[in-house]
Amino acid sequence: MSPGERVPPAGERRRIARPRALLRGLFVFEQPAITVECTIRDLTQFGARVVVPPGVVVPRQGWLIDIRDGRAHDTSVVWRASGLLGVSFGETVNLRSLDLGRRRRLRQLWLACGG
Repeated sequence: MSPGERVPPAGERRRIARPRALLRGLFVFEQPAITVECTIRDLTQFGARVVVPPGVVVPRQGWLIDIRDGRAHDTSVVWRASGLLGVSFGETVNLRSLDLGRRRRLRQLWLACGG
């Protein structure tokens, strides 16, 4: 564990406690092809807690774009509870890169959101 990381409480399944955040995000899904604006509440390199609008149901797999940092995370929904989602991250893509290949659509969506 590196300096500044909090130790998770007993019974916690995460590797480390998530630092609080309040970031604008965008979920991007291919099947079905939808995007959903969201708020990223807690964030680590491994995952996040995300708030979605009431009544919105998102697929299990997709991408989460962190608008501020210009990063897209390959995302799996781990849990759901009343508009909150716990997600884990796989691959992370730097959307500031000009050479994204098949991920260039993510960059276009990020730019359209003010990235």
